[in-house]
Amino acid sequence: MKIGILTFHRAINFGAVLQASAFVEFIQKQGQECEIIDFIPNNEVPKSSKILRILHYIKFMFTLPKSLKTLKKERRFVIFREKYCKLSEKTYFGDQDIQKEEFEYDLLISGSDQILNMTLTGNSTAFYLDFARNIEKISYASSFGRNNISEEERVCIKKHLARFSAISVREKSAGEIIEKICGRKAPLVLDPVFLLDKAKWDERCNENLKLPARYIFVYSMEVSNVLEKAVLKVYEKVPLPIIVVRGGGRPGRIFGVEDMECGPAEFLRYVRDAEMVITNSFHGIAMSLIYKKKFLCIAHSTRNTRIENIMEIAEKKCYILYTTDQIQDIYSYVVNMDKTMEILDRLRYDSIQYLKNEITKNGEEGNE
Repeated sequence: MKIGILTFHRAINFGAVLQASAFVEFIQKQGQECEIIDFIPNNEVPKSSKILRILHYIKFMFTLPKSLKTLKKERRFVIFREKYCKLSEKTYFGDQDIQKEEFEYDLLISGSDQILNMTLTGNSTAFYLDFARNIEKISYASSFGRNNISEEERVCIKKHLARFSAISVREKSAGEIIEKICGRKAPLVLDPVFLLDKAKWDERCNENLKLPARYIFVYSMEVSNVLEKAVLKVYEKVPLPIIVVRGGGRPGRIFGVEDMECGPAEFLRYVRDAEMVITNSFHGIAMSLIYKKKFLCIAHSTRNTRIENIMEIAEKKCYILYTTDQIQDIYSYVVNMDKTMEILDRLRYDSIQYLKNEITKNGEEGNE
């Protein structure tokens, strides 16, 4: 059976690339032919204006030291994708382009990440697989990433998502939204990064990094007063070297040595070998759980749905740091991984069985 996946895979974002690579490998391990459809959402379609290209070049030259580091980072993402994310031969630029194609897949899977969040894609409807004709469709661990959805998303749920043969979500709130709009129950499954075990992620680590024997790893998705003060408080108690990687926010705000060239393989190594992880990222938490790390979960200022959901699943929601007032007693908020994986392992098993069953069922139906 030939399976096509539509997901976020091109973003210079650790979570997006890691989940995409895990998704492909898991399905291939089931003996299926699988690839990611190389789709570029509406708002990411390259602009061809000569003026824009000139302005981009000028900006590059004015920020040359930073730009060179950014290029190295992007190159590391490209290398990781080429190695672990099998892409379709053709690239599709926006909804209009993908609508023209007559695909020959036996099954299409939409997921995971925030693929239902149309505010992130320039209102691309392709992630709702509206372009697919006479092909079975399922979703896996789909997410809005927020509790309030737009009218455009409501329309797509009712018109397109309701026609899927199976729908699963990554957050309870997403399941509640879908059931309310189209009457379909959507079981809760784990993000694709949990489909691979620790040993598989070890294979993807950059073992050539020279790291301190003990260090604290900080992964921040935004400028965050709570996270910045938490890092300083931890350093007061445990004065270890601090390595910082940012997925957002301005450089220099977080105490520590920042790696602006970090790619996915380096990110995995930083998490794996850290004494402790401090993060306000869903995938920062997810990889800390997989690697059984001690970690501090810092709330994001605006996007907490995914963080709160994974912490609730792990029965650790009360450990989230929302305010600077909580920092005085910071070590009472450190998550230790004694019993947490027993809970996650059960849901991981259920998630794997769900995906296996849906692939098998749709494969059998396709052969009838």
